[in-house]
Amino acid sequence: MLPEAGDLERLLGLEARIQSKIVAAGGVYGMESEVIESDLERELRTYADRLADGDADLLDEGESESGAFVGEQLRRLLERAAAEGEIERVLRLPWGVGACFTQAPGGRSTGAPGIFFAVRTPGSAEEPDGRRYWRFVECEGDVLLSGDLEILRRIDPTGSVAGSDTLNDVDLEQAWTLASADIVAAHNVRADVREEQDAIGPRQRWALDVLRNPGVAYATGADEAEEALSVGRSSAVRRALGTIETDVRAGAGTLDDAAVRIVGVVMEFGLRAVSAPAVPAKLDASELGVVCWMAVLPAG
Repeated sequence: MLPEAGDLERLLGLEARIQSKIVAAGGVYGMESEVIESDLERELRTYADRLADGDADLLDEGESESGAFVGEQLRRLLERAAAEGEIERVLRLPWGVGACFTQAPGGRSTGAPGIFFAVRTPGSAEEPDGRRYWRFVECEGDVLLSGDLEILRRIDPTGSVAGSDTLNDVDLEQAWTLASADIVAAHNVRADVREEQDAIGPRQRWALDVLRNPGVAYATGADEAEEALSVGRSSAVRRALGTIETDVRAGAGTLDDAAVRIVGVVMEFGLRAVSAPAVPAKLDASELGVVCWMAVLPAG
């Protein structure tokens, strides 16, 4: 039952790599806080050594200070706030409300200081409450962050010093200009019909052209196949369609034959028509609503 010699080293290294990949791919809720792979592996090795030596103190050591599962901690805070009626009070705050705090040694806020913006787009039929965007603009170098987990680390005020209303040398307007431009660009990419077409890929577009070609003999099931191929499909489907296209271009079959084979691919993979996602309307910075902002000021 015990690992062979050398297995423990390999397993510890594997554990460290897996943990770091999980952290890197994490979202906001139910995910671990930042862990540097080298530190994680060192901690695992230390734990294994102490366990092998029979260190009973391991049983008494908790993980309350490890910062693990930052998302779970956030969820508990929100649940408590809801139970105490704080959520309703927050919802009544005016849009655009701001706050600031100063980073401190030992505080939870890590990384370069900057300005955080929580933004919503105008509501629509598909998204009545609008779409939420977060951005964090660092004070130096105009570095812009959009990942939720990293932003949460920057704006966690635990252990920091409450700030005054003075932003010192922080240029709030410049930070907003950068953040809003990035949000508009990201949103309008979703509104670009060409992007939706690019998601289909050249092989699916070729297959659709064949099915829609009035000079090609109608193949039973062609209408259903056309609807099924009107959204992006897996690489396996595209490879199968690519084989048909290659054969036709090599003279190994006609377009009529290709239409029948394309329908066959759709049936083989069990593809069905899928409603295409609604394309949102494009917008500009003036249409963005700032829910709130927060200035994270440098220590000292």
